[in-house]
Amino acid sequence: MAPTQTKLTAPTREKPSAEKPEVEKQPSQALRVDQEPLSTHQQTEHANKCGPFGSPNENPAMNKAEIMAELENMAVDRLFGDRPWLADRETNAAVHQKLVQMGLVEQVCAEPPTWRNTPLGKELDVDLFSAFMGHHYEWEIPGILEEHHLLDESEADAIYEMSEADAESVLIEYVRRAYLNYRKTQFLH
Repeated sequence: MAPTQTKLTAPTREKPSAEKPEVEKQPSQALRVDQEPLSTHQQTEHANKCGPFGSPNENPAMNKAEIMAELENMAVDRLFGDRPWLADRETNAAVHQKLVQMGLVEQVCAEPPTWRNTPLGKELDVDLFSAFMGHHYEWEIPGILEEHHLLDESEADAIYEMSEADAESVLIEYVRRAYLNYRKTQFLH
């Protein structure tokens, strides 16, 4: 009796096309001409949540204007609400999850956990809004504001020279002013 040969197939990812039929993807389907093989990294348990194929807008019902409005609401709530402005661990996790759901950040590697802004996140200034929400290490915030021309170099230097004892009381007024100036410039464009 002759030994049977088993054909090995690799999991695949559809190439982008103008029209994509709704097809259920099978992890072990044969490689077709219109598909590319997945890398070993993409075949891991986090699959397409990683790499350049990562986190598309997980809430496709939200358009760009709705996402921007949600960012604005989140920033105003954090900056002018009755809670502390700098986010605690639980709040940071919730904000991060919301940014992922809106398609503004994506995971590029599972171990170590590495994230980056998506093109939409860059377009909508997600780093700046994260600073407005207190969703950054507090002493990164002056640099982010300076990078967006919302704080000048001498102000940033003065902030860095202050005590780290109470970052929130030092930063909050600068960040509120920066947010209001940002809003003014957005209405002018």
